[in-house]
Amino acid sequence: MKVVCFCLMASVVLMPSSLLCRRHLIIATVYTDNGSITADPSAWQEREMVLVEDGNDVTFTFTPNCECPAVKLYVDGVETPVSDSTYTFFDVHEDHTISVGFFDSFDGQSYTITTSSGALGTIVPEGEIWVKEGYDAVFRFVPNVGYHFVYVEVDGEQVSYPHSTYEFDSVTSNHSIFVDFDFRFGYEYRTLDDIGLWQHGDTVPDGTISPDQLVYLGAFRVPSSLIGWQYCRRGLAFNPDGDGGNGSLFGIGGPSVNYGITEISIPTPVISVDHDVSELNEATTIQDFVDVAADLGLNGLVPQDLEYIASDGWSSVPRLYVGTGRMFPDNTEPNHFVTDATPLSSSSSIGLWRIDDVPTVRTGYIMFQIPEEWADAHTGGRTLVSGRSRWGQGSNSNGPTLYAVSTPWTDTTTEITCVPILLYDNEPDSSSSVMGYNITDTEFWTGGAWVQIGEREALILGGQRSFGCTWYDHDIFSDHKIPVLFFYNPDDLAVVADGDTTYYPQPYAILNLDEYFFKGLENHNGMLAGIAYDPYRNLLYVKEDRVFGSSAKEYPIIHVFQIVEQSDAAEPKPESDSNPSESEIGLFSKDGMLEVSFKLTKRCHVSLKVIDASGRISKSPFDGWLGAGHHRLSFGKDGLPSGVYFVLLRMGKRAKVKKFVILN
Repeated sequence: MKVVCFCLMASVVLMPSSLLCRRHLIIATVYTDNGSITADPSAWQEREMVLVEDGNDVTFTFTPNCECPAVKLYVDGVETPVSDSTYTFFDVHEDHTISVGFFDSFDGQSYTITTSSGALGTIVPEGEIWVKEGYDAVFRFVPNVGYHFVYVEVDGEQVSYPHSTYEFDSVTSNHSIFVDFDFRFGYEYRTLDDIGLWQHGDTVPDGTISPDQLVYLGAFRVPSSLIGWQYCRRGLAFNPDGDGGNGSLFGIGGPSVNYGITEISIPTPVISVDHDVSELNEATTIQDFVDVAADLGLNGLVPQDLEYIASDGWSSVPRLYVGTGRMFPDNTEPNHFVTDATPLSSSSSIGLWRIDDVPTVRTGYIMFQIPEEWADAHTGGRTLVSGRSRWGQGSNSNGPTLYAVSTPWTDTTTEITCVPILLYDNEPDSSSSVMGYNITDTEFWTGGAWVQIGEREALILGGQRSFGCTWYDHDIFSDHKIPVLFFYNPDDLAVVADGDTTYYPQPYAILNLDEYFFKGLENHNGMLAGIAYDPYRNLLYVKEDRVFGSSAKEYPIIHVFQIVEQSDAAEPKPESDSNPSESEIGLFSKDGMLEVSFKLTKRCHVSLKVIDASGRISKSPFDGWLGAGHHRLSFGKDGLPSGVYFVLLRMGKRAKVKKFVILN
């Protein structure tokens, strides 16, 4: 018996092109289920889903797996003549469907299956579909963005069929089938106001760091000569002793180096007004990529994040503590190891360990250290943190999970104990989720830093916020994404560590980094891909993925933020325009004074601060409101010893930085 069956594809979405970042979705099926249909290599294909870049051509080849030379072809629901075994869509600017049926001949009895759907999706193929007697048959149901099928009617009667396929067995008469759709889980429309982004001048909890204290210093490129940086992982770790004491960064490479680890220098960051990568300084390689896990038997696990520990109380050399993971791990498998930081070598690596009885899916993607004083008070001295954010049901979490874990890890370590400091619920629409929880953001929390300056501190986590249409289907999608930093109050985390409700902490601020990110890959939205922190110079390093290289833009850059001191007095909020400045600021020396010139396009709050190389505020010459027009602010060099300084000029939500040197 030959088979033609009809599938209900709840996991397929027919997407408008604007939602696919200038890529278009073509659903390609064999409705007789007795052959194949494949797109040419210029397109991306997974089963029946094919993604095509806007404006490209794509050719489909259909091949029967039986002696079936008679072919029926339906393109966008219209029967189309077949001249050979291919069909080409030219200059693709919208979504399409294509479906073929293979038969031994067109002779003999045949029937028509009439297909239709509600306005919120479609059926593939659609219309009046020819089926020869004796064949079974298959159609696929494709919901629009944010919907899924909820009602199926066959030959005028509703049927209950929860599976992904529906069969007309051995067709001997005409039939009809209708499907309707409704909203699906995960679909949401969010505006920028819904995300809860930080506004300059907003107050923060006592003793915490304000996002206003992060001053952008610029960015630098990773070494372009190392192919291992292509499609690299998210991990980043700071080494205060690297590069002769100047500091260095460890990173995790891509598949071309089997996700090995490298060490690079930290060049002077550059602010490129036009986001021109060629203007940035390039780091140099200190240690090339090494597959340090080569002998550990990771069995499909991939290094995801790492932390440098200069002295862990066991080893005589600095070590890297590494977390690994994958999309769907076995929740009982170990996923952490440790290796010497210098020299990088697989021979020094030991592991693997699982953290206590914590499901593997909750750890390994976020690694950082917490201060010893806080750890002694709340986590039994555990200063290393491992965590993850992972969408879905089961052992996952509607927000990041963080566990303070015991160290050192040695060749005699049998278990790693932990204390949770953050853990949200894993049920849909749960009230115990992270603020503004959306499934499209969940997988992109990456990297953390416990930041302290003066009497203030905060836990900063990297991630993203989605807005516009957001939905979950065969992938996690949204109209737009912005890179952000989440600020947590350590006092809130102490509540969790002390045994209280694990989901109590919520971010007290979310800082938008979109204006700093280069977004080198067209419509890539700028992916935040790792964080490292220099506590000695108060510098925060933020890696942006997919910025430069070939047309695929496979190399990252690293942004640098100086964390500066700030008085307890809250500054007034600015007016709503986020771009009150018209041009770059000027810095001049005149009559023993330094003069800052700039132009405002509207009235806004302005503050001028002079910051030394360690992040301390040396002078605050101006803090007030100025109207539209050209302005000049002056300050003296008195009280400023020889050294490197930065002028930080805030104009509304915008900030400009100029570097200068004083030689007395």
